[in-house]
Amino acid sequence: MTGTTKRLFFALWPDEETGDSILRATRSVVADSEGRPVLPQNLHITLAFLHSVDSETVACVEQAATRVTTSAFDLVLDRVGFWHRSRILWLAPAPEEVAAPGILADALWRELEVCGFSAERRRYRPHVTLARKAQHAVYATAVPKVRWRADSFCLVESITGQRQSEYLILRTFPLR
Repeated sequence: MTGTTKRLFFALWPDEETGDSILRATRSVVADSEGRPVLPQNLHITLAFLHSVDSETVACVEQAATRVTTSAFDLVLDRVGFWHRSRILWLAPAPEEVAAPGILADALWRELEVCGFSAERRRYRPHVTLARKAQHAVYATAVPKVRWRADSFCLVESITGQRQSEYLILRTFPLR
C-alpha cells in the first residue's frame, strides 16, 4: 500500500426511522447489559470489512460495488444475542432471514476479488452491534420486531476516536 490509507467497510445503513425503531426496541436490553451503547448514528449491519485501504485502491473498491446486482430485500430484526469473548450485545434477523444479507455480502466479496480482497473465512453473521463492553448477557429478553427495508448499501470510512469510532458514509449504492 502506498500513500494515505482509510479503514473502510461496506454496510447496510438504516434510514432514520429504522434506526429510531432499533433504539426504541432495544433500549431496555442495552441498559440491562450495562455496556457502552453504540452511538445511534453508528448503527449498521457490516457486509464486508476491508481494513486499511490505500487511496489508489478506493476507486477499484467503488467500481466493484457498482457491479453488485443483488435485489433489495426486507429484514425483520428480532433476536438479541451476546458474544462473551468480545462482550458485544447485538440484534440480528430471524434465522430464516439471514440469507438475504449473506447473498449481498457474498456478491460484494466476489466483485472485490478484482481489487485483491478475499472474503473472511468466518461464517457471516449479519447483526447490528448495540453495545460494547457489555457486563451481562441478555438472552431471554424479547424485543419488538424491527422491520428494515434494505434498498441500498454504503461504503463507509471508520475514523478511530477516543471513546468510539466515527463512521463517515463515502458513497451509497442502490440495490436493484
